[in-house]
Amino acid sequence: MKFKFILTLCLIVLLNKNSVLASPFSADNLSRDPLSDLSPTGEIQEIFKLGSTYTDLQRQRRLAEIKGKVVQWVLPVYEVREEGDNCYEVVFTTAKVGKHQTVSVTAYVEPRTEQELRFIESLRTGDFVKVKGRLTGLTKPFSRSLIMFPATFLVSEPSSEGNSK
Repeated sequence: MKFKFILTLCLIVLLNKNSVLASPFSADNLSRDPLSDLSPTGEIQEIFKLGSTYTDLQRQRRLAEIKGKVVQWVLPVYEVREEGDNCYEVVFTTAKVGKHQTVSVTAYVEPRTEQELRFIESLRTGDFVKVKGRLTGLTKPFSRSLIMFPATFLVSEPSSEGNSK
């Protein structure tokens, strides 16, 4: 009886370990999946902005279409918050890029190196950074910010000039 319990426990641990490693929510999987050509401006921004003429039904359907896509965008930082052990919430606000506005995004980043951690801690409101992540949902209905999880940064220094370095 004791042997069956230990064997069952070992199998559960192994299965759980494999499912975590194969999780689509690992930042390591971002490099394996193809990048979407979805832009943070244009239709996406129009659909999800506050005061949009699109309906909730239209937003729900468009969100279902883009959910799971991996994107790489340059966005302006608004706020950075610690969300627990080794997880940071980075809020990107809308900004004018050329003639277009960007969509609002809330990204959840788990730094994998000391350099990534220092980069996150160095971010300031208004810095533009290149972020890559999987679109997974929408924040509270009134803020209409796309959720990006997992996410990672693709630059070593933020820029306040509208372009990432």
